[in-house]
Amino acid sequence: RARLGFPWVCPAASALAGAMLLSLLLACSTASSSTAPLAGSMSTAAPAPGARHDADMATFRAARDRGAVGMILDVRTPEEFATGHVPGAVNVPIDALASRMGALAGEQGKEIYVICAVGGRSSVAADQLAAAGFSATNVLGGTDAWVASGGAVER
Repeated sequence: RARLGFPWVCPAASALAGAMLLSLLLACSTASSSTAPLAGSMSTAAPAPGARHDADMATFRAARDRGAVGMILDVRTPEEFATGHVPGAVNVPIDALASRMGALAGEQGKEIYVICAVGGRSSVAADQLAAAGFSATNVLGGTDAWVASGGAVER
């Protein structure tokens, strides 16, 4: 009679491993998944407090055009910000974000779009904001992508 599995593994161990795998698969399939929309999605649902998302440039532009952007938070240095930023952006450098979190209390319940030069610092800042209970979206590609896509900048 042919045996499935590996000949050096006893049948009891094979059965236990199979049961554990099945349990893991069932647990993963019933676990709640992240509510963060995929980049490019056009969800109109209100963001959950403390939620953290990523948005590609097309999604960011569309949200901005329809007035769904509560705040654009630029976390670059003041020197970088002065060289050009997305119109309407507010500058809070990432190294000052933790100490200025209280000043953002008025943005609670609104979507904060976080931007930097290319997306690294804004990703960290979006994590920090979400941990503090804000709904934050990291703008992928940052200001460089904004400019490359034809976006105007303020100085």
